[in-house]
Amino acid sequence: MLDHARGLAFESGSHLDIMRLLRCVPYEDIDRDKALLIGS
Repeated sequence: MLDHARGLAFESGSHLDIMRLLRCVPYEDIDRDKALLIGS
């Protein structure tokens, strides 16, 4: 179960990276959201 959750978190991180590359969302929002994924 934890492996599945970790996989989903990595997938979400990848989606955030794509949004950064496409400049769809301000960088500050992406940085904040990625920090939430890793728990810092």
